[in-house]
Amino acid sequence: MSVMGELTLTQQEQARLKVMNLVLEGKIGVGEAASTLGLSERQGWRLLKAYREEGVPAMAHGNRGRLPPNATSAEGPA
Repeated sequence: MSVMGELTLTQQEQARLKVMNLVLEGKIGVGEAASTLGLSERQGWRLLKAYREEGVPAMAHGNRGRLPPNATSAEGPA
């Protein structure tokens, strides 16, 4: 993992960042980037839009730091 200020990116998120930077530099197209990342072209466009608007935090998973809705207390069942 890489630490960028308070944000830590996983290896997969770092790979997404590198590929999106290649798109912004004009070295590859969105379709090729999406294929490289295992996404549909539509998802590639959505990811690119989020990256342009939010920057690096857009590469992190949206549910990071949240508890699942079905989480139980650490004490166990009542």
